Amino acid sequence: MISRTTALSLTVGLVVVAGQAAAAAPSAEELVSRAVAAAETATTMDQHDMIRAAIRQEETASDGTAQVRDLTAIFHGRRLDSIRLELDGGVSLALDNGDGWAMIRGELDSRPQTPRMAGGTIRQTLFPLLMPFSLGMPGVELGAVTEGSFDGTPAWVLEIGFDADFFAAPSMVTTWKVFIGRTDHLVLGAEYLPAPDLREVRAEGIRYRVLGRQDVDGVSLPTQVLLDGIDLEGLPTGHVRVTKLSYLSAGPLDRSLFFNPAEAERLDAGEVE
Repeated sequence: MISRTTALSLTVGLVVVAGQAAAAAPSAEELVSRAVAAAETATTMDQHDMIRAAIRQEETASDGTAQVRDLTAIFHGRRLDSIRLELDGGVSLALDNGDGWAMIRGELDSRPQTPRMAGGTIRQTLFPLLMPFSLGMPGVELGAVTEGSFDGTPAWVLEIGFDADFFAAPSMVTTWKVFIGRTDHLVLGAEYLPAPDLREVRAEGIRYRVLGRQDVDGVSLPTQVLLDGIDLEGLPTGHVRVTKLSYLSAGPLDRSLFFNPAEAERLDAGEVE
């Protein structure tokens, strides 16, 4: 016969064990899958038409210098395999299944470094803005998942790394922490510090916060992302950028927007689907 004290101890123990099981961290792959499912509210990115994003960046440097920059992005697919980015000065950059190219005022940029720089610039601009979908891009390395919080909200903390050429800026190729809500699995933000061997050159890290969202025909995407520069202790430096985004569906996938013009003859001949 079990005494009342023993029964009470067993009950408490079972509650503790159950609580521990409920709090067990998911794998990185499972966490990203949950985040994508939370953002795909009624349709999937793979099923969706192309999405056009109007992007405005309002930035103030730590010395008070301010600038505003307007960009346009067109993208398609859960892994963001097809991306086109229109910059100032008649510059167009594109990524097509990992292959980068650029046009400058209507002329193809044939410099040897252009494919790497075009891809790095696109990912540098859009990766922080299009999570969780950008977490599936080739070159992103998923790491450990731990419990934490972000601005007081309970979160799973996902560590990620990148291939060496993922970003154009070397300071961004380091370990990031991505914060995903433990309840709704929405991406709350992300942050990183520059790699130790670069800190003498650039001692500033970055913290991103997702401040708003828009439903785009059944897909939830960020409409406002706040960037704060942070020092090596995680304190704000005064460097601030507010990125505002608005989206429209842009019709079925049009490969000609992303396909390298140097290969246009193959596209016209039907050699590329």
